[in-house]
Amino acid sequence: MYAGLYGPLGPQWDPVRELKPPLRVQSANDVAARILRVRPMRSRAISRGLPRLSGPGAIYRQGGLIGKPTNNQNMKSENTAWNQLLERSAELADRLAPVIRQGLKSQKPRFTIVRDLCGLVMEHAESVRLLMRAENFTSAAAQLRTQYETVLRPVWVRFSAPETSVTKLIGGLTEEDLALRAGNLPMAKEMLDHLAVSPGVPRRILRSLLSFRAELLKESNSAVHSGSHAIYRHRSGYPELSLVQLIQASNDLLIATARLQAALSGSRAQREELALIGMEFAGCLPPSRTAA
Repeated sequence: MYAGLYGPLGPQWDPVRELKPPLRVQSANDVAARILRVRPMRSRAISRGLPRLSGPGAIYRQGGLIGKPTNNQNMKSENTAWNQLLERSAELADRLAPVIRQGLKSQKPRFTIVRDLCGLVMEHAESVRLLMRAENFTSAAAQLRTQYETVLRPVWVRFSAPETSVTKLIGGLTEEDLALRAGNLPMAKEMLDHLAVSPGVPRRILRSLLSFRAELLKESNSAVHSGSHAIYRHRSGYPELSLVQLIQASNDLLIATARLQAALSGSRAQREELALIGMEFAGCLPPSRTAA
């Protein structure tokens, strides 16, 4: 159990609930409106809850924002709650790793692709945490966008992709291989739209993907493409709540990946284990996403 400024980092610890109010967003489409039941993030910075910090490379406080300092004061960062959230998120990843990296019974190309991409999700999630710890927040947001699509792709491959698309994702990188796979694969929006109307997609996995699109896709896309949002945040800093939500979203995508692997294995024991993990690490996940 971890004790921080928000309280114990256990099942009852929820930084989003502490940094009130909770989120309210508009759904991305009619299907999302039936699935999403969340609230939008606040546009203004939250000024309470975290300690005052300064120093080279440290998170600093100015008007409730967090960013990189503009002075050279040699003061040690004491942002204990933030570090504990990152540590707790790393523990969550360790608990999910056996489920995500498990071998699959079927060696069909479709399932091989799913297994490989699920392993890649683990790498992206770790990169998000490392960038956050280094206080490279915009780079972390860009990496989170990559993690999102790396979760979306195997879900689409498993439940919606035609065999022609599966074939394009298998093979080497020789000129002959690339020629055989010529043709574009669907973009993220098209894949998620297909999943929203495809039968058999686990509801909680779909909800995680739809929630990310509604809440964080615009911000993370701006980080990838160096848009106005990324420029403004790099110059002015990030709201405290926004940083907590980025980490929670990364953790939620990791949980969704584990749920996909559990669904493929058909193991009821794994699904039950994920439910318990969700409750144990509730403070590391977005609100209302703790049940498996």
